[in-house]
Amino acid sequence: MSITWKEKERIIPLSEVLVEGTESGMVEDVKFRPNKYFHPVEDVRVEGARCIVLYQKDLSPVEGKVPLEQIKYVIRGVLDGQLKMAQDQVFYLYPGVEAFGLDRRRQLRIGLINARPQKDWERPEQEMNVDAFTHLIAEHCPEGHKRVVAYKQKILTLRHLLQVLEGTYSSSMWSSLMILLLILGGITGLLYQWGPPRVRGAIRSSVSGTVAWGRKMLRTSTQQWDLSLREERRRLQYRHDPMPVRLVIVPQSKDPSERQLVHQKLSQLLKVELNDEPKARYQLFVPQPSQFPAAYSRLILPPSRFPELMAQWKTSCSMMYGKDCPAESWLLVVENYRGGFRPLLDAVKEAMKRSKDGGLKLKYQTMVSAVTIGWEAAPHPPKESSQGKKAAPRTRPQPAKRPDKPAPTPRGK
Repeated sequence: MSITWKEKERIIPLSEVLVEGTESGMVEDVKFRPNKYFHPVEDVRVEGARCIVLYQKDLSPVEGKVPLEQIKYVIRGVLDGQLKMAQDQVFYLYPGVEAFGLDRRRQLRIGLINARPQKDWERPEQEMNVDAFTHLIAEHCPEGHKRVVAYKQKILTLRHLLQVLEGTYSSSMWSSLMILLLILGGITGLLYQWGPPRVRGAIRSSVSGTVAWGRKMLRTSTQQWDLSLREERRRLQYRHDPMPVRLVIVPQSKDPSERQLVHQKLSQLLKVELNDEPKARYQLFVPQPSQFPAAYSRLILPPSRFPELMAQWKTSCSMMYGKDCPAESWLLVVENYRGGFRPLLDAVKEAMKRSKDGGLKLKYQTMVSAVTIGWEAAPHPPKESSQGKKAAPRTRPQPAKRPDKPAPTPRGK
């Protein structure tokens, strides 16, 4: 745009730019100066095909970088000027960098208002205000330009532009979202407690599923560390060639309920340790159902394998113990075991470390063929008295000492 600059003058060609009031001879709106961010205009003259704006002080074109803080201050000044407008007063900025200038102290000022190009004679005033600052930021403020470009939506007002430059628009949006979530949570809580039966049932099932998923995801650092150690051990130790393993297990306890507990814990351990191994088929065989009849009926065992496992148990047990084979012993058969000797022992140690009420205790009779198994309870803290203190140890009472006889007083002469 061919706008000519001088020290205190700005010459505007009327053939290309529309200036408010030139047709009626009233150009006082161009002098509008609501605050200090608007450069003072002394006079506006119309001479033929040009309009001359005379300033009271020097005003030069914008050059170099302009600090973002100055631009934000000027935007606040424009918003303040919009509030001080009269009812029928016209106010808008020229939609370009020509709307601004630098004074003698190199401070940003507004120097051209109520003027627009001929092609923009139908554009809204708020849109031209935004365009003026957008062009200024794009050409002279890289810091502000990054924020405006990163914002994906269209900026429609100066207040919206100021929020984007200050970075408060996203925070206000998040605060509105949080308020909306709180309202939805309150409504969901009311329906969860006093809603219709069908809605209440659907909400409760969804909440229970979400809570279960959250508990699964929120693992403590210790649990994650134990899991990583277990995975590392499995990766290093389950690397041998597959081989069949037969292990005779002799429970130490004679109590059927404790044997049943040991069998249950051992089954859980084998399931966790061997189910992830490819083709590691195993069977924990109990030859005598009389050991724990209540739980033996629930053991899954194919009827066709019973004679085979029975023969293997007799062979292995007689080889290890001869004629003194324990009748209450069990047999663990693994068809394709890839762990050698150490992994199963380390798995028992891990299980005892994770357990709070005790764990399995293995004692190998020989290298791999026979194992004595028992249950080791966790140590309990010493009991305290009703006052919260430890009871003092009993001591044998000492016999009371007899009082010494008083010394006889000397008789007077």
